[in-house]
Amino acid sequence: MRPHLTKLEDTMAKPDRVYDLERRQKCLEDEITKALSCYPSDDPMIGDLKRRLLHLRHELDRQRPRVVGRDCLH
Repeated sequence: MRPHLTKLEDTMAKPDRVYDLERRQKCLEDEITKALSCYPSDDPMIGDLKRRLLHLRHELDRQRPRVVGRDCLH
């Protein structure tokens, strides 16, 4: 279930795919933080988690709608 949205966020709700990717990104970031407290930073497992996070970030960039700044439109 989605957390409570502000009025602006509610009117411009994110597509489910973007919401899911952002949730997964947060989980991976938390997992990396926990792993770094237990393992050395050069551990292959941490490298794999960081690679997965990078892949998620690229996918988020592709999925998010392009926003055109108002200053560019005259």
